[in-house]
Amino acid sequence: MRKLCSVFLVLLCMLLLCAPVANAGTARQEETATAQEEPEKAKPAETADDGAEEPAAEGERLIPYTMAWLARYAPASVAPFEEQVGDNGDYEEVTDRPPADTYKLVVDYHNQCVYAFSKDEKGNFINLERVMICTTGGNGNWTPEGTYDMGDTYHRFGFFVNFDCYAQYWTQMHGSFYFHSILYNARSAETYTMSSYNQLGSPGSHGCIRLFVPDARWIFENCAPGTECVVTTEYPKNDTLKNALRKGFEGAIDYVEPEGGEEEEG
Repeated sequence: MRKLCSVFLVLLCMLLLCAPVANAGTARQEETATAQEEPEKAKPAETADDGAEEPAAEGERLIPYTMAWLARYAPASVAPFEEQVGDNGDYEEVTDRPPADTYKLVVDYHNQCVYAFSKDEKGNFINLERVMICTTGGNGNWTPEGTYDMGDTYHRFGFFVNFDCYAQYWTQMHGSFYFHSILYNARSAETYTMSSYNQLGSPGSHGCIRLFVPDARWIFENCAPGTECVVTTEYPKNDTLKNALRKGFEGAIDYVEPEGGEEEEG
């Protein structure tokens, strides 16, 4: 009996001694598993902080009034003279204008230009798409300030009955006020009036907004009835902008006058 009790006590002691060792092994396995998982959980945070999603466009923005800026935002100002006053011969009816809320036009009285804006991702019209030198009303025939929904009347090459002259690409702004090209003496681009060309950048029309032909065509093709148009005097005067729009590349802030010239004989 004593032998059985002794054997029982020995077995009991062995069990008690082995249990902590087994528990320690299990604990070490759990710690190892946790340590392997933690770096996996940390990866999303590392990816978010690595700066890979910085907007690439930040460094691609064009400096205003440079030659590159004019080529992008004021293409008519840097176009050849023949395009600024000419007729491309396309008289097909425009049937695919974008929706009326695609663009917003702002007529800037102080700088004698028209801005076209598109929407940002929040739906605000702040993305500049185009800048167009213009002639607003003047000499008592001012283009009325205000906000308008553009009308539904378009004329490809229309005639001013009261003034005996013509213009291309009429787009109704409001009532009898239109966006259109410079003026012509006949229904032919060859009869352009140099006075209306030279007047761009200064007020002087009878209330309509005169433009280079490519700009008048852009509005004609892209601004559907109902497009918002604002005529305002709130923009501050910007001589650098006006000079660039009027002179094209030669008015750009980074334009370099070519060296040389005609060599003297002898």
